[in-house]
Amino acid sequence: MEIKTEQSSCVLTMEVCVAVSDYKAQYEKALRDTIRGVTVKGFRKGKVPRKLVESQYGMGIRVDAVSKALDSAVGEYLQENSILSFTRLMATEDTPACDYSVESDFTFKVELGVAPSYSLDRDMAMEVVHLVPDDAYLEKYIDGMREANATAEPVDEVGDDTLVVLEAMPLSVDGEDLPQGFVQRMLPMDAENQRVVLPERVAELKGRKAGDELAVCRFAEFFNVEGEPAIEDVELRTIREERDYRVKIERLEKRLLPEVDEAFLRRVLGKPEEDDSSLEVLMEEVRSTAERQLNIDVRKVEDMKLNEHLVKSWDFDIPDDFLERLVANVELSDEERAEVDMESERYGLRQSCLELRIHREMEEQKVEVDPEAINEVVEGMATDYLQSMGLGQLAHSEEARNWFRQRLMTDNEFNEQMRPMLNRRVIMRWVASQLPVTHVDMDASKFFEDSKDSAVELVRFLEGKAKRGAKRATAQKAEADDKEATPKKRTTRAKKSDEATEEAKPKRKSTKKAEGEEPAPKKRTRKKAEE
Repeated sequence: MEIKTEQSSCVLTMEVCVAVSDYKAQYEKALRDTIRGVTVKGFRKGKVPRKLVESQYGMGIRVDAVSKALDSAVGEYLQENSILSFTRLMATEDTPACDYSVESDFTFKVELGVAPSYSLDRDMAMEVVHLVPDDAYLEKYIDGMREANATAEPVDEVGDDTLVVLEAMPLSVDGEDLPQGFVQRMLPMDAENQRVVLPERVAELKGRKAGDELAVCRFAEFFNVEGEPAIEDVELRTIREERDYRVKIERLEKRLLPEVDEAFLRRVLGKPEEDDSSLEVLMEEVRSTAERQLNIDVRKVEDMKLNEHLVKSWDFDIPDDFLERLVANVELSDEERAEVDMESERYGLRQSCLELRIHREMEEQKVEVDPEAINEVVEGMATDYLQSMGLGQLAHSEEARNWFRQRLMTDNEFNEQMRPMLNRRVIMRWVASQLPVTHVDMDASKFFEDSKDSAVELVRFLEGKAKRGAKRATAQKAEADDKEATPKKRTTRAKKSDEATEEAKPKRKSTKKAEGEEPAPKKRTRKKAEE
């Protein structure tokens, strides 16, 4: 099979000649399979004449055989030449027309996008915030665990510490119930800045009992609807806006929070009952768990920022005309095509190229990513997924991580949805391990307080220092190479003079540490390198 290539920027154009010998065997095999399985009136199954089958199915069989031969030839060429493609094959506008009704050689002119070479800048320095759970944050963290493990007991009337379960039933014009619009809300009376009901309605609840009817009014006249997502269902939206609701108390409960003792901490840490660790030891484990969970979210931000920085700093672009042809070859409705954002498509393709190149480097170096880093990524993704389902209290549990992994392995649709992000984050974890990273401690309470006013910068790229250092090293190497390339002739007299000068020079103090000497304290900097 003859292949001619021409590359411009990241677009590889190929002229491929598929000879009869390249697809003949595949065509004959497919034709025999068709003859055995086809049914034609007047002939027994498997006994239909070859010419009759060819006249009806031969063109389609030849199209499939030629397409497979073309794909195989292009794939072999890319593999032999270590070319990474980030698009599928596309026929060019000037590709010759093919007549598949006859057996002949076929010539195709196709194009595809190929990822250019890439070299990771290992001098690119990063500064990443490391959140530390201070005492104030730890107190709130433990309060959250108590809330998650609270029990409830029924009470007779609404008090300051009561959990009120409200139900709202919409009514028809005739006063009949409309169950399709039924709503249930839970109001903790001791909650600060509650957003369940209107503030003026809270006082009306004091002293009321389970089963009491509170009001018949429009939904927004009792409940706080500010910030709620829009209701997409037209019927439910109409009911919410135009019907009265009968609001009543469904039940009343009092939440009982567990005491913070050894038994409680053993339970939330997943330790066996026979564990005899002291309260101080268990509290330190809680602090470590809180620190790990805090920084799992930081790692997610670090991976996203690092990926974005690498994509934007890569000096490689995709031509506009090629990008337009790519989008034109995708099957989209008119509405979907009108919403296509070319810059987003360009960014996505550049991101794919980056991942392909870094993954190829990892394969060549036979890299094994740190299992702990993979566990952090999986836990972070499990946390995000469970929180999106309203199950945030289960997010950091071992059972949640195991469930997430199991579903990745067994649910193909779920795997297809999650795998690209998982692969991207694992790749970024390895990239981060190759860079000089400085971790700066920050109290968690200060971080969340500062985050109320503006976004806190968790990741910074120290490009200036890194680039200056790289340029200085390059200049020094070039200077050394020049000196080595043009050595000066040295006479015996000059050599003796140099030796005498060396003896006259004062001896420099050794920089080696004396035996038993304590090392000087270092800034908390983690220089990540390949192990």
